[in-house]
Amino acid sequence: MMPLLETGLFRGSTKYFRLDLFDKNGNRIAINPANLFLDLYMPNGSVITYNSGFEVQSDGGVIRAVSIDDLAPKGVWKAVWRYTDNFGNTWREEVAFIVSDPKEG
Repeated sequence: MMPLLETGLFRGSTKYFRLDLFDKNGNRIAINPANLFLDLYMPNGSVITYNSGFEVQSDGGVIRAVSIDDLAPKGVWKAVWRYTDNFGNTWREEVAFIVSDPKEG
């Protein structure tokens, strides 16, 4: 499956990534943040892994704020959510996004 390409963000800015999981019947899966990871793959091959700082939303989704440094590499990045529930079932969701310099003006 090709990752979705989401609108990018600028160096020096913050983006909120959101995860919603559903079972095969369309029922929302309650996410336990203790079993959740968010990996950011940069164009230079580096990876940043987050395993804390997740905020469970009232509708059951989870968000994580990610700040992009002023000197972060420009180009296509990939955000990958990894989740394993208490029964050993695993989910992996990914989205690509572009990091660029802030626009002047």
